[in-house]
Amino acid sequence: MNPKEELILKEDDEPIKLGVGIKDLLKLSIDFKSRNADCKGTLKGVITFNNVNLGLKFMEIQIMRREIIIGAENECEPAFLAKFEIMDGGPIKNEKIPIRIFLKPYDLTPTYGNVDNKFFVKYFLNMVIVDSEEQRYFKQKEIVLFRVRKKKESALKEQEGWITANLRDIIDEESESENEEQKDEIKMKEVENSDEVINTS
Repeated sequence: MNPKEELILKEDDEPIKLGVGIKDLLKLSIDFKSRNADCKGTLKGVITFNNVNLGLKFMEIQIMRREIIIGAENECEPAFLAKFEIMDGGPIKNEKIPIRIFLKPYDLTPTYGNVDNKFFVKYFLNMVIVDSEEQRYFKQKEIVLFRVRKKKESALKEQEGWITANLRDIIDEESESENEEQKDEIKMKEVENSDEVINTS
């Protein structure tokens, strides 16, 4: 089933702000400029480690898609579409790590909400932290993906191209007409000059 274009969601935009705390051992904040993103765009953010008293092994962010079928007994298993390693090794206090997640390489659909009362499609950023003792910590936040509509732009470009082509044709026709007129004038002068020579003789 192909959902209709008007069902694509683009909710009111707002930044993503996540705080992660593990007792007094670890405190960090995650900030993304926007929770909305074009399916072929980029997610930009930064992670700040406010307090680090825990040995960290690595940290990654995953893009997860969850499909929810209305009326089904069991929810569909989430699909992990991409993983991005943020760091490998232990950070220091107040360290900041910029994040840029490029979405274009992945075949992402927009977020869909309640399509014909049959299903939802939602996307999440899933953060995973693993410490030196292989303990895993998770934090999750929903994001909204949308598709940029370019129909109007392409239509305008086609119209501009059509107008430009027609203008060129008109200009070419006018220039050809002017050339023909100039040739006719030259012929007229040549004829007049030849008549003058004959008459004088």
